[in-house]
Amino acid sequence: MLNLILLLFKKISQMKNISIVIIFSFIIFKVHAQDRQIYFVHGLGGDNSSWSKPKSAVEGTTLTPQPNGFPARKAKTDLVDYIENDLETAGQTLAENIAIIANTNNANVANSFIIAHSQGGLVSKTTELRYNKNMATRKINGIVTFGTPHKGALLINNVKNQADGSSSNVSKFLNDGCASIIQGPISAGLYNTAGNFSFLLQNKAQDVENSICNLLGNTVLPQFAFKEFNKPITQGYAIGSPVLDALDDPTYLNPNTHKVAFYGEENDPVLWRTVYNILTKKPQDFDYFTADDTDAFGVEDQQALKDIHSIIDYYTAKEQYYDYKANILHCWGWGSILGSFGNYLCAQDAAHTRDGYQRGINWLQSADYQWQALIGAKVFDVDPNLFDCFCDYYPGDPYNGYQTTTVTDTPCDVNYSDVVCTTLPHYGIITKPNDGIVLSESAMNFVGTTDRTRVRLLGSNHQQMRNDKNTKSALNELLRGHIEPWFYTLEK
Repeated sequence: MLNLILLLFKKISQMKNISIVIIFSFIIFKVHAQDRQIYFVHGLGGDNSSWSKPKSAVEGTTLTPQPNGFPARKAKTDLVDYIENDLETAGQTLAENIAIIANTNNANVANSFIIAHSQGGLVSKTTELRYNKNMATRKINGIVTFGTPHKGALLINNVKNQADGSSSNVSKFLNDGCASIIQGPISAGLYNTAGNFSFLLQNKAQDVENSICNLLGNTVLPQFAFKEFNKPITQGYAIGSPVLDALDDPTYLNPNTHKVAFYGEENDPVLWRTVYNILTKKPQDFDYFTADDTDAFGVEDQQALKDIHSIIDYYTAKEQYYDYKANILHCWGWGSILGSFGNYLCAQDAAHTRDGYQRGINWLQSADYQWQALIGAKVFDVDPNLFDCFCDYYPGDPYNGYQTTTVTDTPCDVNYSDVVCTTLPHYGIITKPNDGIVLSESAMNFVGTTDRTRVRLLGSNHQQMRNDKNTKSALNELLRGHIEPWFYTLEK
């Protein structure tokens, strides 16, 4: 509040005309003295519950007590829906729904803005484009986005089947994961049931695994966990979509629309942290601003990490058990009848089971890397932190001369008579910051924002940024006017 007052005082004090000073001061007071109108817009597959916790916290009308450290504001808040056919239809229906609410609440357009998550930010930009093209009557004067893929999301491309009709990259990822996870338990079931004759059923078991995983990987899981990503509207923000360029066409941008972009940077492993908030416990199911699920020791996403570590520990114990079985060359039951040959077969089956559990462990430990490749976060590119140092020793000397290339973390250019070293770019697999779904470079690239109005949410994944401790901090800073003074909103 003090910073805002000082900023406004400075602006006013620079004015020479006393009448302008009076008018300017009156406008500032009038805009901020009345209740704001804030529209919360959900993302892909969301609904009016997606922003329910922040919406209630901002308005504070039904909260007892108010979340600690988050004062209610003089604001009227509404959750706004739209039709998810395509971005054009979504933008049109959002504009229509906002207009209905604005007219009902008698909202001041100059004082109204949108807070949108993910796809909702693109829908809001489409609504803004309609305003700028005079296709609808303007009802908002600001847009705030959380995790919006302004430059697209590679995951959308990878969810779609290949051009030749083959499975999508995400389906292949899920299929491999399924086969890796179930091989150990299925082999163990055969081993414990059929003993040293289980080898006779291994081929049949493989057929069963393939059938199960083809069904799960290509049909059930994509439709259950990724069905929203197959909606037609998502094609508007696949990498390479011309719709994204149209939304950022400078011809139709309004420089007077106030904008802020929040972007998440989740910690590894981003896959398990993000999936937990998609499939297990959604952010709105947590108490106010606690979706980061931090324990007493400051460990975030504690349940998500605990769950995956428990699975890996279980598989590790099974792998060690069957490794022991594979090495003792002793079998029960039928092994006593077939003698040493039966024990050999039993040991082979135990080894097969051990390898099945090891495969599961390998997949669980590598899945995050594979996932980050699917969202575009793992790429082969120039590593900004490393250099290739190419040195030519005794240049021109055919007898004593030789060359070396080493990787360093600092430039190494030297030019002496006996050695010349040149710094070259180092290529390798780099990790781009991301929120588990959208790259930070995409979410922060909201045309019209500046370094000051692009704000990182460190430790927030794509889902939990709607109701974690960073959401609380972000909204507090926004509504206090610290990020952009125009968004300052009085406390109740």
